[in-house]
Amino acid sequence: MSHARRDDGIISDAPACLHEMDGGILVVPGHRSQPELETGGVVVLGPDNRVLRLGRDVGRLYQRLCAAPGASVAQLAPEWRRQDLMAALQSLESAGLIGWPNAEASVPVRTGRGAKERRFEFFNPAAVCRALARPAALLTGAGGFVLSTIGATAQLLFLIGFRADATPGAGANWVAAGLVALTLVLHEFAHGAVLARCGGAPKAMGAMLVCFVPVLFCDIADSLRLGRREQVKVALAGVALQCQVGAALLPAASLGPGAMATIRLYTTVNLVVAAVNLVPLVPLDGYLALRSALGVPNLRTLALAAWREAVANLFLRTRRSAAHLHRGQPAWMVAFGGACAAAPLLFLVVWSSRLAALLHDQAPETRSAVGIVAIAVTVGAAVIRMRKARRERVALS
Repeated sequence: MSHARRDDGIISDAPACLHEMDGGILVVPGHRSQPELETGGVVVLGPDNRVLRLGRDVGRLYQRLCAAPGASVAQLAPEWRRQDLMAALQSLESAGLIGWPNAEASVPVRTGRGAKERRFEFFNPAAVCRALARPAALLTGAGGFVLSTIGATAQLLFLIGFRADATPGAGANWVAAGLVALTLVLHEFAHGAVLARCGGAPKAMGAMLVCFVPVLFCDIADSLRLGRREQVKVALAGVALQCQVGAALLPAASLGPGAMATIRLYTTVNLVVAAVNLVPLVPLDGYLALRSALGVPNLRTLALAAWREAVANLFLRTRRSAAHLHRGQPAWMVAFGGACAAAPLLFLVVWSSRLAALLHDQAPETRSAVGIVAIAVTVGAAVIRMRKARRERVALS
């Protein structure tokens, strides 16, 4: 028997030749594979949102294994030479996609459920997004860029020239909140509509927790099989819609002082949400666009690994972390990883300060109740994050 080392540090026994395999290859569950149109290879999305790109031949072999679990390898790949087949299988095993059917060498399967545990899927928006594919042309290309730029500029000029002649009442605040919620829902449909226009299909729509903040999401993993340009279009479609819809609502401010104050509040929140979405330090639209433009699907994972290793080398004088994950990456990867690591803390400080300002004039009982809930949510999110970081350190050690 020969030995193969997995990325998660587990040593497993790999058969030295095909006739040693009594049963079929064990395919690790929880992965989705799809063809990549630009290269002809296969893109695999793991349950922890890790993205793997396989070459054309290895990708086809993996898809055959998935389509016929337990089948004989010799039957699935009769055209492969023995040494090439073993090298391909060991590469798939090292990536955590398959396992060897040896009872004495079996190892626990790690599926990395971290990201899935904080997702709540509501429905599949594919049919609606296909219907919206044609009007989604307004969000892409040179025309979409011009319209979005005009929309964002118009909203900024409106806020700069706004005169506080009226303060929105409770009803107006609820109207503004409703408009923001509707815009955010349309934001997610924009991702799916542009994806459908580019030849893909969204898988699900729901809510998840990002940096201690609940946000809506549209599963656009199908865009990974498209070219880089199409991936960037899909990632930025939501912000483009916010810019255009926000500008379209500006004429409503002329209905009166109350309407103007309401539109001002909506425009402020809309621009802030759009700006936060473009920050590439958190896994939102800006990050998706950046990783697509660079062609590095696991950019944040690589950057955080580089940052952790740099900190360990500086303070702990150790080099035990997985240098192979970012070998050959540019020097800015460490700085980017440090910024990504600090982003959740920054967001937490900002949200805490805003919450404190909102509760300043509330009754003591209200402040206490909200404070207890906020502490519980913060502690729970911190525990989840620490458990995920521990799993990542174990996998990288």
